[in-house]
Amino acid sequence: MLLKYLFTISFTSLWSSQSLALYCDNVNVGLGITVPLPTSINYTGGRENSQLISSGWHSISNSQSITCTLTAVEQRDGADIKVYVDPVASFSGKRVLLNGTTYDVFNTGTPGIGMIGEVRVTGDYLPLINARTLLVRSVRINSSVYNFGMHMRVQLVALAPLSPGRLTVPGLPLATQWVGPASAKQAAITGAVSSTSINVKNTSCELTVPGSIHLPRVDSSQMPALSDTAGDTVFSISANCGGTYENYQVSYIMTDINSPDNTTSNLKLTQTNDTATGISVQIIDNNNAVIFGPSDSTTGRQTFGTISLSGNTLAKILTARYIRTGTTITPGTVNAGSTITLSYQ
Repeated sequence: MLLKYLFTISFTSLWSSQSLALYCDNVNVGLGITVPLPTSINYTGGRENSQLISSGWHSISNSQSITCTLTAVEQRDGADIKVYVDPVASFSGKRVLLNGTTYDVFNTGTPGIGMIGEVRVTGDYLPLINARTLLVRSVRINSSVYNFGMHMRVQLVALAPLSPGRLTVPGLPLATQWVGPASAKQAAITGAVSSTSINVKNTSCELTVPGSIHLPRVDSSQMPALSDTAGDTVFSISANCGGTYENYQVSYIMTDINSPDNTTSNLKLTQTNDTATGISVQIIDNNNAVIFGPSDSTTGRQTFGTISLSGNTLAKILTARYIRTGTTITPGTVNAGSTITLSYQ
């Protein structure tokens, strides 16, 4: 008997597959990074809105804030990664212009004091904008591990006139950085700012000076040699200055109105058809000729006096005089002038 057995053999192809799964974490920095502000900041001013309190940017940088791990398939095909930043501090409603860029000012929790900020991963810093998500990095990668940094910097801003004293600014979060898309945020970290104290000097002085000083008529024979002087005329200037949280020094500098870059002790004369030659004008402070200079210069800066906590008035007695500067003097009119700029320390 012939027995037939019918059987079939089925062939099944077995394929291994790997899902496309990008995983990012922030284990290197935990919940975030913090911009370290100075323990205290001295601020001279405060009578103008949107005036910078910081003398420059306070910054923090971390090159491995977010780490993204790719699967084998992603390493082979590449993966597009986008990094975003959202501001989380509340908007003050005010803006400030700095170096041609407009910044939104965020609240710090201390009345009258705000903050501007910038962020980047690579490349240039971008200003934080209220209620706007910033795309700070877009890159296609194919390595197994890829790190993204977080770099943030801030400056403090006076939002209103600040009264003299010491103000405390608490530490606070300013922005959050994360890997997109928005529907599946990963590795969110916070960029925060440390606390600080603002010592507000709020120095302000009202300067009183004579509108003009009239020197007497003199004869050239009264100044027979170079550098001889004549016509001494006494005048005074005064400054009524407000108080602050500590004593401060007031200085002044005089700037030649006819030659602002003049750094000598002789004023340049205003030139007319009958201007005298071979002669100039000096200002004397405490037996010393005042050195003139630009208003922002430290050269030629003279001490005015010290202001106490309660404020007080400073007075300075000065003398204007002629000085011979040429081998020959041509008679004529002598007109010169100076501005006075106060500075505080």
